[in-house]
Amino acid sequence: MAEHVTVFLRDAAVVLGVAVGVLLVCGRLRLPSVVGLLVTGLLIGPSGLGLLRETSDVEVFAELGVVLLLFAIGIELSLERLRELRRIFLVGGGGQTGLTIAAVAGLTMLLGFDWQQALFLGFLIALSSTAVVVKLLQEREETETPAGRATLGILLFQDFLVVPMIVMLPVLGGEGGGSLVSILLRFAISLIGLVALFYAARFLFPRLLRAFAYSRMREVFLLGALGVCAGTALLTERLGFSLALGAFL
Repeated sequence: MAEHVTVFLRDAAVVLGVAVGVLLVCGRLRLPSVVGLLVTGLLIGPSGLGLLRETSDVEVFAELGVVLLLFAIGIELSLERLRELRRIFLVGGGGQTGLTIAAVAGLTMLLGFDWQQALFLGFLIALSSTAVVVKLLQEREETETPAGRATLGILLFQDFLVVPMIVMLPVLGGEGGGSLVSILLRFAISLIGLVALFYAARFLFPRLLRAFAYSRMREVFLLGALGVCAGTALLTERLGFSLALGAFL
């Protein structure tokens, strides 16, 4: 146990030390910090200098960073602001993902792939990294611009689309994903759970956080807020959505 902790702390020191150095260089070159973090991963990873012993520990850091980033973005947005994104969410997100999937699937089928492989590649290319894009928007102070809000709406639609994509993977792999009724039932359960979580965020969580605030203890409020973040992230992950989406909600 002690040895594992030592290895974990060593890897954490390597990640943080190299990241700081690379980020300082990127700052001098006026490059986005996301570029520096990606370069850091390339340098210290198995395909680079091989400075890390346990890449699984680094994956934990990375996932936690994405969760906290989307949590911070969610704090800055009100539900009223999210309602303003519903048209972009449905039209923009649906149009972007639908056209991308169709274009990629059509092109790959012309190259000789079967329709299952073509559709799978369309799924992959239609999705974007919410964490990377949101971080870039933050650094450029464009999250409040029309383009930034449109981008956020499309990214949220992509996060929602992950569930039906995952449900369809066994079918695309030729393994059989069950009957159409069972597939629709799985998706409906996930969607109902997400709606319930959304309303909990609207009515239950504010009262919970208010109770934390009334304690007048900074530690209680901080740990309580982080607990809400972790809990919602885990719930959405169990429903088939991403951890980041739960932290955002």
